[in-house]
Amino acid sequence: MALVTLVIFVLTHMIGSPVLQLLPPNYTQADFDTLNTALGYDRPLYEQFASFIGRLLRGDLGNSTSFSQPVAAVIGSRLPITLTLAGLALAFGGILALLSGFIAGFTGSRAGEAIVTFIATLGLAVPPFAVGIILIVIFAVNLRILPSGGWGQANQMILPALTLSLAVYAGVARVARSSMRERAGMEFVVLARTKGLTPSQIFFNHTVRPSLPPVISYFAVLAGSLFSGAVVTEAVFGIPGLGTLAVQSVETRDQNLVIGIVLFSAFLFVFLNVVADLVAAALDPRIKLSGGAES
Repeated sequence: MALVTLVIFVLTHMIGSPVLQLLPPNYTQADFDTLNTALGYDRPLYEQFASFIGRLLRGDLGNSTSFSQPVAAVIGSRLPITLTLAGLALAFGGILALLSGFIAGFTGSRAGEAIVTFIATLGLAVPPFAVGIILIVIFAVNLRILPSGGWGQANQMILPALTLSLAVYAGVARVARSSMRERAGMEFVVLARTKGLTPSQIFFNHTVRPSLPPVISYFAVLAGSLFSGAVVTEAVFGIPGLGTLAVQSVETRDQNLVIGIVLFSAFLFVFLNVVADLVAAALDPRIKLSGGAES
């Protein structure tokens, strides 16, 4: 987080001064100098960074020059939209990926594995914006059963959630299938079969739980990175979420807002990975939080 803070602070100051966005078209050099001094942008970069760190430690991300509001308030107003979109995609794509990946890996069915591999490869190969456009053409333009954009109504959430869920499925299904295939061939599974246990008993009681840790770890990484995918998806469907806000903040050179969005995304990514490590350790007693996994 410290490294991210330093890097994003330096990079945002390279995109130009936000003072230009606050001045009228016919501003003078005196107007620029006055406002630049008032906002503190005339000070050396290290002084600005020290001042920013001091505010950050107090929980103050500064004010947005575009919205004339605290950065935290601006992010908070858009965050529920992006969290809802990401949550729907994770739930829909994740559940289907777990079911199909685990079943294909456990049964060893060539047809099942071929279907899972095909859909997963398709999700990895086709970018989200292309998936979104294809879904709009099919369901909004040709069939006219779903809206092509917007946010707020239940039917407006379906197409963007499906767009992101394909990317979720692509990653989780491959990991789930590989993890289950590895566990299904272990000696304790063979022993369970020789004892006469049914496939369903072996699947639910002996293979699902030890197959979950790698899936959960990947799921956390995927959940944290969904914000980057949400930028494109929100743009395609006209969703006023955090991704769209990030693009607008860069276009308007709103430095405080850019830094706030990046820091929040980085914190969420780190937090989800820590939670994933804790859950994986709880599911598999062989995993040590202090030193990796025991053999």
